[in-house]
Amino acid sequence: MRLSFSKTKLYSLIYEIFSSDIGPGVNILYCSRWTLRRVDKAFNIETNGVYCSPRPGGDILFPKRKGRSTICIYKGLPNYVECNTLLHEYGHHLCFSRKCKCLRQRQRHGSEFHALKYTLKELLTRKWHSPLFHEMTLVCTYLSRSDNYLYHASRRLIRDPIWKKCEELFGDELRKWMYNQYGIAKYAMPEFAEAQGEFENIPLLD
Repeated sequence: MRLSFSKTKLYSLIYEIFSSDIGPGVNILYCSRWTLRRVDKAFNIETNGVYCSPRPGGDILFPKRKGRSTICIYKGLPNYVECNTLLHEYGHHLCFSRKCKCLRQRQRHGSEFHALKYTLKELLTRKWHSPLFHEMTLVCTYLSRSDNYLYHASRRLIRDPIWKKCEELFGDELRKWMYNQYGIAKYAMPEFAEAQGEFENIPLLD
């Protein structure tokens, strides 16, 4: 599947969230409750972005700023990746703003599950198929990792009804992608076998 996503849709998403005028090259945007900032890959963070909640002493990236959440997204990402990253980190912001019970848990996988689910739901509702397929492959990648919070969040997600709806669109393509990425032995790992059943005779991508 060819992944593409227009900059127009990306900026319309940002405009929708902020309800303010924007344009290409904007690096910092403010609204009443949080800030979006595009940054160079200077932080030692594995992901494409990070959500920083307000803290009594300021957030971890901007210590002098109090009472405002900050979402940082790395510059230079493909449009569909930036779209997914923005939705994902905004999902964390929604959990914080409504004081979700997942924030009281010491494990991070509760909040991560909500952010992953929010991203899939938004992409599915908007029928943005390229970003949706990319997000599904990302979830599968998390499942192939070691036993960490992303693994547990993804394992919970593939049991959720929203994942089944996504599979109705891209189930076959996802199987092909997983086969080529990890091989049949990796794709039939217990997490998938338990949640979705064994997969056989998966064709290779052309």
